Amino acid sequence: MADDKAAILDIVQKFMTSISSKRPPFTETYEHVLPDAWCVLSHPDEFWVARIGATITRIEGRVGKLLDSGAKEFRERVTEPGPEIWVHEDLGAVWAGYQVSVDGKEVSRGINLFGLHRTPDGWKISGIADTQVKPGTELEPVSTVAGPDLMGPIDSFLQCLTDHDWDKIPSSLLGEGGITNSRRGMGILQSSTWPELIEKLRSMMENSPPGMMQEVLYDVEARVCGSFAFVWAPFKININGQTVDKGVNIFTMFRKENGWVISGCQDTSMPTQ
Repeated sequence: MADDKAAILDIVQKFMTSISSKRPPFTETYEHVLPDAWCVLSHPDEFWVARIGATITRIEGRVGKLLDSGAKEFRERVTEPGPEIWVHEDLGAVWAGYQVSVDGKEVSRGINLFGLHRTPDGWKISGIADTQVKPGTELEPVSTVAGPDLMGPIDSFLQCLTDHDWDKIPSSLLGEGGITNSRRGMGILQSSTWPELIEKLRSMMENSPPGMMQEVLYDVEARVCGSFAFVWAPFKININGQTVDKGVNIFTMFRKENGWVISGCQDTSMPTQ
């Protein structure tokens, strides 16, 4: 596990280095990511939800414009808090502070959550979420409490799956964005929008009655900073009380005016037999 943690952190640092201290295009950046996976950025001046590939294009445009205006160097690097790293089989997560500087002067700071999946070509970033504050503004203290307010939309989402209450699921989700799933037993790794995910789940469960399937979380860990949070959630899938599948969810969370919603997810699972 120590080797996996080192490899995962190395990919995150290479990703940051690939968009720093050089002029676009950032062709190397694509080596470290799944371009179709999702990115959710919560910044003081904007809220951005898009595929990672589209996000890289956006960064290229902004950095290029900055350098064209006379700046000499753009740099993003890992800082405190963290980094903290989680690994389970082919799924990993990195929770870490970051600093953005231009010509050596800090222009913003925040916290990133990177989800990663192991592929035949090595670890790849399969989800990005962050929060950011302006220079001179302190980040709020990081909490590790997975309280009922934070877990509420996750619990509601899972209960909707059990009840086949498909129309209620979107109330737990950020309207845009989606999920990257790994089904190790079938060799599947794919990214989906939330509506695509709901339709797949509906199709998979159409021949089973409500209440037959239950996803149970255990040993949940959380990191919360202001209106941004991450939940590492091991789970087991029970069918009529018998465990048939185990895995881990990474949930990124965003707090809106009326409470928390799931802003993104990466997961992995494997049948028990």
